[in-house]
Amino acid sequence: MNSSGGTAAAEITLSNAIDRLRSINESRPTVACVNGKSAKTADTVSRILAAADNVFLKNGHGDFSLRKIADAAEISVGNLTYHFPNREALLQAVLSERQAMFVAGCLDGVEETGGDPTNLLWTILGFYMQDAWDSRPVYYQIWGYAASSDEARDFVANIYAPLADFIFALVRTANPRLEPERARRVVFQLASLAEGARAMIGIEAEDGPSMYYCEVGFRDLIKQIVFAED
Repeated sequence: MNSSGGTAAAEITLSNAIDRLRSINESRPTVACVNGKSAKTADTVSRILAAADNVFLKNGHGDFSLRKIADAAEISVGNLTYHFPNREALLQAVLSERQAMFVAGCLDGVEETGGDPTNLLWTILGFYMQDAWDSRPVYYQIWGYAASSDEARDFVANIYAPLADFIFALVRTANPRLEPERARRVVFQLASLAEGARAMIGIEAEDGPSMYYCEVGFRDLIKQIVFAED
C-alpha cells in the first residue's frame, strides 16, 4: 500500500466510522422512544431513563428493580412498562443512552479539530480521560452486567464495537503506513491501556495524581504505539 493511496482509503473509512457515530447519536433512546409522540411522553421517557440510570449506578444490574425505578421517576410500574416492557429492555436502553452520551463527546471532538486525525487522537484522549473521572462508577457496573450472561456480554460488546471501529479508522488515518492487521493490534493495545487507566482513576481520591499522570503517560504511549516504525 503506498502512502497516498493508503491515506485516501483510510479517510473514507474514518468518514464512514464518524457517520456511524452520528447515527448512534441520532437514534439514542431519548430520541427513538419518543419519535412522533407528545412532549409529555418525551418527558416521561426522560424521567424513566434518568431514574433507571441512577438505580443502575447505585445498585448495579443485580438490584435493577422496576419498582425502585418507577418510584424514583414518580410514575406507576404500569406506566413504566408501557414504555419499556421489562427490566432488560430498560437496562439496555440505559446503557445505549450512556453510549450515545459518550459518542456525542467524540463527535464534539471531531467538530473541534476539523477532523485532523492526529489532533483528533489527542482530543479524544483528553475527552476520554475526563469522562473516565466523571463517569467512573458506571464502568464497574457495566462490566458486572457484562459478566452476568452471554446475552449481556454480547450487548456490551456491540456497544463498544462502533467506538472501536472509530478508533481503528482514526489510527489508520493518522498513520496510513499501518496495514489493517497492525492497526487492529494497535487498537487493542490502546483499549487495554485506556481501560486500565480508567480503573486506576476510579479507585483514587479526587485530588490524587492518577488522572494527570494517566493522560501524560497515555499521550506518550500513543505516540510510541501508533507512530512506531516496524
